[in-house]
Amino acid sequence: MQPRIFIGKVIKEKRVIHKITQAELAERSSLSSISISKCERNITEPSFETIIKLAKAFEMEVSEFVREIEESLEMVQTPD
Repeated sequence: MQPRIFIGKVIKEKRVIHKITQAELAERSSLSSISISKCERNITEPSFETIIKLAKAFEMEVSEFVREIEESLEMVQTPD
């Protein structure tokens, strides 16, 4: 599986936890609603700049947001 699948999942989970719509997240992050939707649906993979904007919109440190993405990856990886 590709990491972007989990990035979209984390973005949507954080948005739902914050009880905001895609439009509200777009406004908070200075991104378009279409960009948010595409990231959540794994149509596009967010750039690092987008991840930074999203972290700020969720009032998180970028490292904390990236850590949550990493943790979602670790939960599904199988040992070699």
